[in-house]
Amino acid sequence: MRTERGNVKTENGATKTEIFIVDLPQDLTQSSNPLQGTLTSRCAVPNGTNQYRITNTTNGISGFRHWLRSNKKGTIVYFLCEDKNNVTQLHCVDIQSKKVTQLSFHSSSIHSPININQTDTAIVYFVDNKIVIFNLLNNEMEVVFKNEKKLQLSGIPHFDLYKPIVYFNAYVNNSNSNENFLQIFKLEI
Repeated sequence: MRTERGNVKTENGATKTEIFIVDLPQDLTQSSNPLQGTLTSRCAVPNGTNQYRITNTTNGISGFRHWLRSNKKGTIVYFLCEDKNNVTQLHCVDIQSKKVTQLSFHSSSIHSPININQTDTAIVYFVDNKIVIFNLLNNEMEVVFKNEKKLQLSGIPHFDLYKPIVYFNAYVNNSNSNENFLQIFKLEI
């Protein structure tokens, strides 16, 4: 099983992006058409491949580039989507029920992709140029890095696999050359 994004057309003809599940067969070598494609056809999909849509949001999931994340069981997919005020928020969809739930309610947009920790209990992201951890057990968020030095956060924050640490990138100004350099930071949480 894989989760993928796909574009669909609305009744008005507009394009929006939704989340799809692709169930792959055990044997990926069998197809009615050449898997590698031909000079005049695209690559074929393996026989037994099944694709179905699991979200049907009003305006589609966020156009902000981010990766879909899921819990280890593969039952919930986490993603970014704009709310009714056009603020990018953390959402999830239950794969079985296809119920979409808005998890965060920030006043300004999340401005990084998201990452989930190894225990499926927290998601980390940037909002308001701060680092936020969203607790999936109690649906509460905590600002873990207030960014008092006003660093320009960049990239994707990551949880350490074994320790309570978040790694992140930020630009640091070199006062001698007045250039910004991208640096890696380690934040114990």
